[in-house]
Amino acid sequence: MSDFLVTIDTAGVFALPAEARAEVVAREQRAGLALMKAGTLKSIWRVPGKHRNVGIWSARDADELHTVLSSLPIFPYASFDVTALATHPLITGDYAFARAGASSAH
Repeated sequence: MSDFLVTIDTAGVFALPAEARAEVVAREQRAGLALMKAGTLKSIWRVPGKHRNVGIWSARDADELHTVLSSLPIFPYASFDVTALATHPLITGDYAFARAGASSAH
């Protein structure tokens, strides 16, 4: 499994009429809780002062992540920014890149 940093701008949801917005948000809440229970959505935070959240998502690959994100009820009304994550040397203890020179980005 791979981890991804996903930023979701949900401002478009707030442009919906109140009844439609409430229905989409209720479905999104159920979907989010199910994804958390499944381990796909590992952590999520809201961004203060914005209609935006950031989360750590886990998927087999980018294609699987896209399938999951596009299944979300808010997908048609939100914008998504996805960054693939790699394990940091503080976690692995592997600092070989420091001895190999500056050609590797870490």
